[in-house]
Amino acid sequence: MFEKIERAVREFSCSYKIYIGSTLILLPVYLLFNKLGLNSSYIGLILVLSFLVAFMLDVFRVLKMLWKTTIGKFIYSIVGYFAYTFSESLAKISIYSITHENPDLYSVSTKYLAGWFMIPSWIIKINEIVIYLLFVSAILLPILSIMNETFLKKYITQFFALMKISFTGSLHNIAHSIYTFLTAGVFLYWSMTSLNLFEKIFNDSFISNAILKYSYYPNRTCSNIPNNEYIILLPNNQVSRTHISQLEYFLLNMGSRDKKIDFETTECKRSK
Repeated sequence: MFEKIERAVREFSCSYKIYIGSTLILLPVYLLFNKLGLNSSYIGLILVLSFLVAFMLDVFRVLKMLWKTTIGKFIYSIVGYFAYTFSESLAKISIYSITHENPDLYSVSTKYLAGWFMIPSWIIKINEIVIYLLFVSAILLPILSIMNETFLKKYITQFFALMKISFTGSLHNIAHSIYTFLTAGVFLYWSMTSLNLFEKIFNDSFISNAILKYSYYPNRTCSNIPNNEYIILLPNNQVSRTHISQLEYFLLNMGSRDKKIDFETTECKRSK
């Protein structure tokens, strides 16, 4: 009997062992601490983190297997395209919110900011795909464990075999799918919450400096604006000015001065 249990445990994936271990060890400790009125926040945090580690192992396995297939590479290329499009839209929204001008006039700044915004964009898009995949998997695995329809089971089984995801109808596979599905929701929440960190990094000061650096240039055109103040010419004889001189621009780039950049649109009176 013990040999059978040992052999079964050996066949379990690493992620499933973490799920079961956390449930059998950490969860009772967490509940006990709560009942005794002790601080259980650290135990709860460790429990959640252990589940997330197990979930990431499952995700990594699926993504690794997907990359080995032609359809997987196609999916990655599609996701990359939509992620960049999303990051570019974020860049344009950021530029417009600060300058109040048409962001299409700031093409270089848009590309620069879109490059930075690719990180949170990938997080969002990968989250969407992972949740869809796991949602479908969590529904199909229990159903396929009890169904005998050979046609559907044959082709879906082949797909999961390609992904190296096993479902034999055994209890541990069904339990694993339930654990994965529940943890997917927690993972999505935590990863989306982490986007607040990007908001702190990519603040108005960061975006303003990027716009100034990549889209504005010293004035040599408008007589009503001081020479060497950084501007960008706009349609209809308008100009966006910054009240930043070349010296101030240099100090801002060196990080030795922290001055708020105000973008102001005014008429450009051209020198004759």
